[in-house]
Amino acid sequence: MTEVSEQSLDPAKGTDKALPVIAVDDLHKSYGRKRVKAVDGLSFRVEKGEIFGLLGPDGAGKTSVIQILAGVLSANRGTAQVAGINCLRAPERVKRLIGYMPQGLGLNLYDSLSVAENIEFFRQLRQVPASQFYENRDRLLDMTRLSPFLDRPAGKLSGGMRQKLALICTLVHLPDILLLDEPTTGVDPISRRDFWTIIHDLVAERAVTVLLTTSYMDEAERCHEVALMHAGREIASGEPEQLIAEMGAVNIALRCAEPERLLNLVRRWPEVENAALFGSEVRLMVTDPAFDLDAALHAADITDFTQRRNPAGLEEVFVHALRQPENGVGSGPDGTVP
Repeated sequence: MTEVSEQSLDPAKGTDKALPVIAVDDLHKSYGRKRVKAVDGLSFRVEKGEIFGLLGPDGAGKTSVIQILAGVLSANRGTAQVAGINCLRAPERVKRLIGYMPQGLGLNLYDSLSVAENIEFFRQLRQVPASQFYENRDRLLDMTRLSPFLDRPAGKLSGGMRQKLALICTLVHLPDILLLDEPTTGVDPISRRDFWTIIHDLVAERAVTVLLTTSYMDEAERCHEVALMHAGREIASGEPEQLIAEMGAVNIALRCAEPERLLNLVRRWPEVENAALFGSEVRLMVTDPAFDLDAALHAADITDFTQRRNPAGLEEVFVHALRQPENGVGSGPDGTVP
């Protein structure tokens, strides 16, 4: 892959839109004398001004990818570039360009320092001029609503407030590229909403490029593009709306007098996935738009039932992708994906 200079991605000097800001090709990372494959041949691109999500459960390899791109972890094979710089050969050059927030509630903070002192520490670390710093700091404090807490020690902040402070410290040098590892894990719903508002504002105002990891399917739907990961590999990728539409599935909740009999019945139909009993309600996903569920139920002599239908989301896309033979994960004896 051809390297380009950092200047070619500087908005003030003209941007080559053909060049991705982040480029990963056939990336491999193993631990424990290569016995554990954390990343297994992963490839993806992130364009300027895009929010790209790596989506998957714990252990899928998301954090390893972020750490490699942040220049804090090596890889066994493949290439990883940020702003045209090879992260494996020149990690220190990459670190100057990015804002990196590691996984954990404010893991990059110093608990004994106040909110103001933490921000000042990162200003000095990033060598941000005072004139630029104070204007940016005040704006970020307003966005995160942390202005009233400047004197409070970071160790006494709530989880959501810690993450907001961590984000301020990540943004203190106005990076154009953000790498955020599970940024809202353990954060309350209101703080999660605020966090996403800040991210979208940064993208809209400054065309910041964001790569983040998450295990929250609803959050991933806020991204422009996603790559669904399992066991270090990509099992699906694209725009969330496109992935959902292409699957063409629908979630259905059924109620009837004999829910156990209904559950055993629908699990035998190939058009049905993930059938399970929730109280007295049978919930399932129909993946074939041509399948006539009502007719099938009547043919099985189940006529007294009610149903509620909802469109599928990324969670259903993920589970459906796992069931595909090429991804090597089938369904369990109860019809669910392990």
